[in-house]
Amino acid sequence: MLQRVEFRAAAYRAKEAARVASGSGQEGPKVYTIPTYVYNVVSNDGTERGYVSDAGLKAQVDEMNKAYATAVTPDGVEGKSGERAGIRWDFDLQGIVRIKAGD
Repeated sequence: MLQRVEFRAAAYRAKEAARVASGSGQEGPKVYTIPTYVYNVVSNDGTERGYVSDAGLKAQVDEMNKAYATAVTPDGVEGKSGERAGIRWDFDLQGIVRIKAGD
């Protein structure tokens, strides 16, 4: 619960910073790059259940980038236009970590 609140607070601060910056005559949206690590937990019983390929995990990060392309504009309107909103979120995959359950 606390992590969710902290994330929402950080997202709000980032949106507010972008809203203020968008009024400064900048060209294009303000890009917020979020270093992203993906953790893949797999079973430790030798079957590797839960394993997702690197390509599959990268595709999930690509989907997150598409999903977060929807932005809320400074006037509160939700849409897909990062240009209009002045904000773009970019999840930058830094690494993939695999953990065996129970280790």
